[in-house]
Amino acid sequence: MSDYNNCLQKHIDNLKSCSEKSKSKVNAQSTLSSYNTTKAAQLKTICAPSLEAEYLQARHDAIQEVIDKCRTELSRIYSNECSGSSRKHHQTDYIIDSFEAARSALLKLSYKLKKLKEKKNKEEAALLEARILYENLSYTYGVKESKTEKANDSRKNHEQKLEEIKNDIARTEDEYVQEKKTYRVEARQIYEKCRVLEKERLELIGDTLMKFIETAYSSENSTQHRAIYKDLTSYLKVERDASEDLDFWAQTYGVYDSTTSLSTETNQNNGAQNENVFFRRTKKSNKAETEDTATTTKDDNTQQPVTDDDEQSSSADTTTSRTKAKSKKNQK
Repeated sequence: MSDYNNCLQKHIDNLKSCSEKSKSKVNAQSTLSSYNTTKAAQLKTICAPSLEAEYLQARHDAIQEVIDKCRTELSRIYSNECSGSSRKHHQTDYIIDSFEAARSALLKLSYKLKKLKEKKNKEEAALLEARILYENLSYTYGVKESKTEKANDSRKNHEQKLEEIKNDIARTEDEYVQEKKTYRVEARQIYEKCRVLEKERLELIGDTLMKFIETAYSSENSTQHRAIYKDLTSYLKVERDASEDLDFWAQTYGVYDSTTSLSTETNQNNGAQNENVFFRRTKKSNKAETEDTATTTKDDNTQQPVTDDDEQSSSADTTTSRTKAKSKKNQK
């Protein structure tokens, strides 16, 4: 983690240096050049590394805080004394002494059993020789009886010693079994203490790694990157205007002409487009009104349906006209 943080700090320093150098180059541009809003956009863009360096510095400081806390805990857990290539836990000597004390009696009994078994093997070999000697003397003619009795006494003596050794071995084995049970109880207690200490150490490592990952690779870093990106793109789209820069350049040299200004032409084109849109909308509206008037006139001229009363009135008028015409003819 320390190596990572050192590399990160170097990267931050490089970003700051790059931003400062770029600012100097842009500021060194002539004030009479056409760079106006474009120059501001350049300065805005080359400030991005500085902004990136700011939140990277915050990340670096947060990681350093994690490292410092870990070192504080390690100093509490480990002593300054080293064991080989690593530092020694401050409870190491206590744990080792506890294990050795609990195991010392068991080791003594184990050593005693080993010696008794070696003694037993020697005594068995001596007994075998005494028996062979006694049998040879017993079956040899002319051997003094005292010599045979002495060989027999030696045989009995070795048998007695061997029996005593076997009893000692049996008794020591019983003690060893009992002491082993006692040792296992004490060893488990010591192991539980050791387990607590080891768990504390492992959890410290795990917690430190988790905090490091959350700090170094959290989604907040992506959010900050996107914020810088959105700010820069928005500024370039809204604030930077090439036409305005050209007008600024022309005004600086006293050759500005509103009739040739690209920004003026743009405004005029926009105005003309708006007028064309208004004209098309007005024409369309007048056409719609004309069509509505024609439709109304046509509807007025359309013949209405004839009712029964109208038919009777018309028939009566026709009959009256015919009667008057016939009367005039008779008079003539």
